Amino acid sequence: MSQIFGYSSIFHERHEIYDVFSDLATIGLLVDFRILRAIAIEHPFDADAAVLDVLSEFPNLATVIFGSMESIINTMREVEVQEKAVDIVQEEASRGGLDIMVKVEELKRMLAHAKDANDMHAGQVFGDKAILATEARELQSRLLNLSDERDKSLAILN
Repeated sequence: MSQIFGYSSIFHERHEIYDVFSDLATIGLLVDFRILRAIAIEHPFDADAAVLDVLSEFPNLATVIFGSMESIINTMREVEVQEKAVDIVQEEASRGGLDIMVKVEELKRMLAHAKDANDMHAGQVFGDKAILATEARELQSRLLNLSDERDKSLAILN
């Protein structure tokens, strides 16, 4: 086990407790120094053996830690994938909202154009109606004149 971390000679020679802690500090997060210090305080005469007992648990601890780290890394990857999916959905929703706004603006322009065309057509209809009303009055006037002339002509013939 000590060969894995590159410290094959750590416990082969007799070290002071301080040197043991100093060497263990380089191992990293796998050793909680408070636990080792407590072991050294509780077992002042056989601290090396107690520390070796704790370190003998490293393979199991390392396996658990590496498994946990792998699980955490996989979870982080899943979170990243889900965050990317959320970003894509948000972008699509934003584009969808923008597409809707563009369509609304297009419909507003179409409505304004249709209203202008309708107003122009209504003006033409109003003008045609006025012309037809004038022509109808002229025709009524001519009809009355013709009716009066007929009556005069019939009165002369009688």
